[in-house]
Order: sequence, then C-alpha cells, then structure tokens
Amino acid sequence: MKSNFLFRVVFPLVMGTTSAFVVNNRPQSLVRLQAQERMSLPEFDSKNLFDMGSIDSSVPSEAFKGAMKNMQTTYRIFQDALSAGYDLKLCIACAIAGEYNVEEVRAQISDHIASHPCVLFTWEQSPSCQKAIKYLDVAGADYKIVYLDKPWSEGNKMRAELAKTVGKSSVPIIFIDGDYVGGYDSGVGKDSPGLVDMAFQGTLRSKLEIAGAL
Repeated sequence: MKSNFLFRVVFPLVMGTTSAFVVNNRPQSLVRLQAQERMSLPEFDSKNLFDMGSIDSSVPSEAFKGAMKNMQTTYRIFQDALSAGYDLKLCIACAIAGEYNVEEVRAQISDHIASHPCVLFTWEQSPSCQKAIKYLDVAGADYKIVYLDKPWSEGNKMRAELAKTVGKSSVPIIFIDGDYVGGYDSGVGKDSPGLVDMAFQGTLRSKLEIAGAL
C-alpha cells in the first residue's frame, strides 16, 4: 500500500511538479483522488524506501537519489499536514507547495490583503475565478487580482498558507476590507458564504462600499 501511494500520489508531485493534478496548465478537481485515497496511510519507513523492486539502470544514481529524497520530503509534509488535522485537499496543497519560510509567505499574503480594499487570490484559467471577476465587474467594484499560477512555484506556497488560515483551499479566495468573504459561490460559514450568497443576502454592495471598493 505504501508503494502504491508513493508512486500514484507523491512521486508525480516530485517528478512532474504539479503534473499529477494539472491538465492544460490548470489544476483539476480532486474529488476523484479524494475518493481513491480515503484510507489509513501507513507510517513512512525511509529505510525501506529504496527497496521497491527493479530500477532502470539508465537512470543516473545521483539523480534518482535526489528524486527519492524529494519524495521523502513531500511525503513527510503530507503526513505532517494529516497529523495537523487538515483535510485531504489541503494536505495535497501543502505537499505541492513543498518546504518554504512560513513567516515570509504569511507576510507576503498580509501585504497583498492590506494593499487594496478588495483582493482576489485566483488561478487565471479557473472558471470560478473568472465568474467572480465578471461578477465584481458587473457590480462596478474596484479590486486587485493576485494570481497564484504566475508562477506556480510562488503561488502554491501562498495557497497552502491561505487555506490554513481560512479553512478552504479552493480558489478564488476573496478578501474585502481585510476580511475573508469566501469564494465565488461558496465559503466556510455565514460570515464568508461567497459573492453569490452575499449578493442575494444584500450584503455584498454594502461591504464593498464600506471598504471603499465601490
């Protein structure tokens, strides 16, 4: 089971960056993966990691060892996230992000949020992100976009930390007047239900006006 998980989930993350979850340069839904991997993961045994059967001799040993070391790191980050109680989607986001300076990334996020009354953390090709932008355009809102896919290497770190903070890793992640309000049509509670629900509740325009984004 360990080898199966390593090579179906962790190894693609290491060898293909985010290729395990990216098609046509856009991350895909993790619903299928979530169903497949809903299991008790075995403890990681680094001593036996290399004992996985035959290895192509054409692969340079140093390059292979480097890749396996990266795999170990990715697996450790994933397990640490599981131990912290995060859901599978956030655990995978943490694994994709890799190792980074948490305080620096959090400071970067805070600077973005403080820099404008309305800030959207988005993926350029995400349908939900595109709908959120169109929605705000129709409302006549003034907003700032922070692309988490330009480049992925930096955006993945911010997405992981944002998700830890707000409790949701899907994009867009929207802040108005410094407050997390959800995404386009979903959020994590009554105070952050997403733009669509806020519009129906009659709270979106007033929130934008108070923030100075209208």
